[in-house]
Amino acid sequence: MAIAPDENLTFAREVNENLRRDNLRDAARAYGKWAIAGVIVLLLAIGGLLFWRDYQSKQAAQDGEKLSAAIENIGNGKVAVPAQLLPLETSHSDAVAVSARLTGAALALQQNDRPKAIAIYKGLAADTGIAQPWRDLATIRLTALDFDSLAPQA
Repeated sequence: MAIAPDENLTFAREVNENLRRDNLRDAARAYGKWAIAGVIVLLLAIGGLLFWRDYQSKQAAQDGEKLSAAIENIGNGKVAVPAQLLPLETSHSDAVAVSARLTGAALALQQNDRPKAIAIYKGLAADTGIAQPWRDLATIRLTALDFDSLAPQA
């Protein structure tokens, strides 16, 4: 035989359920607009971040194409290459900016302008804003270029 449910327990459950529903409704009325505004701000921030990353990626691709064209012009012997490299030295892409500076140093060496090439390599070796492998490469090229005039301790 089944045990009859306690009417007091059933009533307490109903009251508890209605209290929770009322509390949730009151919270939604009090904080619902703020929650919706927060979600909208979060979605806008994520959208802005995705847009910014896409913009940077496209800009880096364009700068890479310009650097490639400048290097091709160097191979073809065109003289106007330094003018093409200057804007790329301030590119937002570290790889493009450093490559443009290294290309400028190599071009200076090709034109027998050792002091300019040494200055570029010293600047790259001292630049803590770029990755260590780029600084190491600049140090190696600087050492190879300026080896005869270096002090033995260096």
